[in-house]
Amino acid sequence: MPNWVTNTMTIEDTPAGKVLADFLASCITNTGSFMPVIRPFPAEGHRLVQAGDTEFLAFNLGNELEEGQIDGREWAHQNWGTKWGDCHLEQFDELVFGFDTAWGFSMAGILALSAVIPEAVFTVYAIEEQPAFVCKYQFEAGDAEEVFFINSYGDLQDGNYPSLTETIKT
Repeated sequence: MPNWVTNTMTIEDTPAGKVLADFLASCITNTGSFMPVIRPFPAEGHRLVQAGDTEFLAFNLGNELEEGQIDGREWAHQNWGTKWGDCHLEQFDELVFGFDTAWGFSMAGILALSAVIPEAVFTVYAIEEQPAFVCKYQFEAGDAEEVFFINSYGDLQDGNYPSLTETIKT
C-alpha cells in the first residue's frame, strides 16, 4: 500500500476560480479525480491482465514492452507527477477541495490543472501521512510558487509543521 498524501486545494473567489470549482465538482460526479480528465492515460500504457476470474488493467513497464507500447508508470510520473494520479476527490466548501495522491506531491498534474483555467489562482496544502513531508504551493497560469516545503522526518516528527486549519486561512 502507498503512503497517502492528503491534499487540500483552496481556490480564490474570482469568476475564474468559480469555473475551476465547477470543473472539479463535475470531476467528482463523473470520475472521482481530475488528472485523468485533463491528461487522459494513453491506451498504449496499460494492458488487460487476467488473474483467475478477475480482469484488471496493469501498467506496461519498460522491461516488458512490446511494439507500440509505452511505459505506463513512466508516463504517469511525467504527466501526473505520481504513478496513480489523484483519487478520492471531494468538495469541502464552495471553493475548497480535497484529494489524495500516492507516494508524493503531484506537481505535474496540478500544474496541468492550473494551465486549463490560467486565470484561476489556488493553493494546495499537502501532507504525507508519515509525515515525511508537508508543503504548500500557490498555482496560477500553469506555474507554481512554493509557500513552504519541509521534507525531513526529523523536522516533522514533533508536529513542527503548520496545521491544515492554519494553512487554509493563509
